[in-house]
Amino acid sequence: GIPVDLDGNQLPNAPEWSIKLGIEYTFVLENNLEVVPRFDYYWQDSFYYRIYNSRQDEIESWDMMNASVTLFGNEGQWYVEAYVKNIKDEDFITGGYFTDASSANFTNVFLIEPRTYGLGLGYRM
Repeated sequence: GIPVDLDGNQLPNAPEWSIKLGIEYTFVLENNLEVVPRFDYYWQDSFYYRIYNSRQDEIESWDMMNASVTLFGNEGQWYVEAYVKNIKDEDFITGGYFTDASSANFTNVFLIEPRTYGLGLGYRM
């Protein structure tokens, strides 16, 4: 290989900052039912996915919001949850890697999942 001075470069896959915030509250209803709404926010600073810190190696900063509402019954023995992930339905590249010459020097990137929503049911014995 060719010697390259990496002095001062950021570590690969290591954003300088990331923030994760979550908030939830439990509302107690009649008959020992509980309703728990929750909101989560995540933000990650830009970073490089290779040691060279070149422009094509940069992953831009990104954020995501998720929300859910859960109904618990019978002292938490069963629950029903409705959720939405990636509320804004935005597309972001969240990571990547570059292979070596033995596998054709291709680049692969990881994408955030699109907006998903659904219901969850559970029962604890």
